[in-house]
Amino acid sequence: ASMLRSLTGMILRLVGFQRVRASTGLMGWYRPGKTTPFLFFHGIAPGGFFFYLPMILSIVPKDAPCFLFDNPSITCSIQFTALDEQDTVQGVQEIVDRFHSGPVVVAGHSFGSCPVTWLFLSDFRHRIQKAILLDPVAILMHGTFCFLILCCSRIIT
Repeated sequence: ASMLRSLTGMILRLVGFQRVRASTGLMGWYRPGKTTPFLFFHGIAPGGFFFYLPMILSIVPKDAPCFLFDNPSITCSIQFTALDEQDTVQGVQEIVDRFHSGPVVVAGHSFGSCPVTWLFLSDFRHRIQKAILLDPVAILMHGTFCFLILCCSRIIT
């Protein structure tokens, strides 16, 4: 898994990403751009973003700023701590605010849908222009509650 993470870092740097870190410990990658930023949260995956790279690089427009938020506790690496909901949301806000102040598009795959749900439950929800949930564990775990939040926030049209 660590070799995949190293290879992922090299690939991301080659395509214009830089490593970013929030004061809460949240880590991620950022690529500058000129349109609405795209935020992506991965699911359980050995090597972090490695297996997501083909999809991310093909669906995110090249002129769109892109944030890839890392969650090492679900990347098949040994971890003794994990960020909670508050630290994750605060970290996302801090990192995004460092580069952008307007609306964003958020996407999460599998367990990556949990941080997306946390963003909907926070003040950050007002900045979410669109949400993409791929195989969303958050809806499966919280069912009707999560769906109602999305509908009542007028995110899903």
